[in-house]
Formats: sequence, structure tokens, C-alpha cells
Amino acid sequence: MADPRLILGRIAAVNGTSPGRASSISYTIAVHDPNVEGIFTLERQVPAKRLPDEIDIQAYTLGDIVVGSVEANRVRWHFIELPAFGPCPTGPAPQPVISPEDPLIIPVLTPYPTVNTQSVAIQSGSPSTEPTTPDE
Repeated sequence: MADPRLILGRIAAVNGTSPGRASSISYTIAVHDPNVEGIFTLERQVPAKRLPDEIDIQAYTLGDIVVGSVEANRVRWHFIELPAFGPCPTGPAPQPVISPEDPLIIPVLTPYPTVNTQSVAIQSGSPSTEPTTPDE
């Protein structure tokens, strides 16, 4: 038995109300494991990492493909449920997050300094430790 290993799954059923709290949604997943012959299903499966319950999520839909892993006979699903974005509430006009007049805005600097090519003199011969100036 190879351990750890990747597995593929397909959402076979969604349990709970979507959109809704993450803790109220689970999945039945049809699984393909390279070390097991045939397809089998796992019930009450959830992703390894989820958004907090204060944020409603949109559940995956039937037929969606998900990736998981098995390590020490423990299955972990590596997919992320997205927030359930709704329409914006009506109210006062939105305010910009950053104003151009904000004193905390730092100007963008060029990454490379400019070189004044007129102040550089090239002389042939042996190197010297004395500074050189261009002929005018």
C-alpha cells in the first residue's frame, strides 16, 4: 500500500442548504483510489480547510471533480468552497478605500537609477587610480 497518495472524487450528493454556513454543508463523494478496485462512496465529507460560519458559502454542485489525499488511512479533501456573494445592499454611495490625497501613499520609484553618460570618460592605456574628466 502506497502512503500517502492522491485520490480523485466526484460530488455525488450535497447535504445541507446552499448557500449557507460551512458547518451545515457536507458531501457524498464517489471516490477513485488507485489502490482500491472500483469506485466507492464516502458520506459526510468536508474539505480540510473551510471559511468560518460567519461567511455563507456556495456548495459545490453535483458532478464537480475534487482532489483529495489518503495518509495513514485518513482521507483529506483539498478543495475550497467559495463565499456566496450576494447583491450589494442599497444605501449611501460607496467611499473609496484609498484616496489619491492620502498622505500614506508612497510614490512609485524607478527600480534603476539613471546614468549621466556625459560625465563618463573612457581612456585607453593602462588603468590609473587618478580620477579622469572628459575632454571638452
